Amino acid sequence: MVTKHSKSVVDNLLESVYSETLVTVNSYEKSIVEIMIDLDCTLSQALDVDFDIHNIDKTSVVSLVDYLERRLNQDMYKVNLMMQIYTNQLPDYKLKPLI
Repeated sequence: MVTKHSKSVVDNLLESVYSETLVTVNSYEKSIVEIMIDLDCTLSQALDVDFDIHNIDKTSVVSLVDYLERRLNQDMYKVNLMMQIYTNQLPDYKLKPLI
């Protein structure tokens, strides 16, 4: 799902914003941002695409949470945030280019 362009954008962004000693960005988070860039979609839409790619049962909250727990290294804060955005309990996010 990653294009050369989105991988480059994400890598450059992470390099400019984060130092390795300060924070570690999960590869799953990177892949979601890359989907958002490639498909010009919101975070919830990118999660939906990712769930489809990995054949996750989107009608089962348990399946969704288990999958996110695995992918986000059991960071329950991030799992909770992603689930609240996916279920429209929190506002969705859309990337827009800086000009």
